[in-house]
Amino acid sequence: MAAASPVSPEFVEAAAKFSMHNLVQVVPESGVELRARPEASAEASRRFPQGSLLVAVGLVASKISSGRWAAVLAVGVDGKIGKAFVEAKYLSGPTDAG
Repeated sequence: MAAASPVSPEFVEAAAKFSMHNLVQVVPESGVELRARPEASAEASRRFPQGSLLVAVGLVASKISSGRWAAVLAVGVDGKIGKAFVEAKYLSGPTDAG
């Protein structure tokens, strides 16, 4: 498994508002793309490699595709923290589709 991405102080501060039980890890070797909306056709904002840690802040169902999507906090390329979506089946942690 690949090493987790470096964690910025801003991410730590935002994540501190949530329990450690909200941490999820990217599972696929190819990583995951975070989406602007909970649907596969939504614009991808960033790719996170396998082993990356994200903070899950909720689960939603897509209106146009099957499956569950996790709302996650992530650090954008601009260094700002934002909410994005990733299919829950690609994460290990409290969103496990198992």
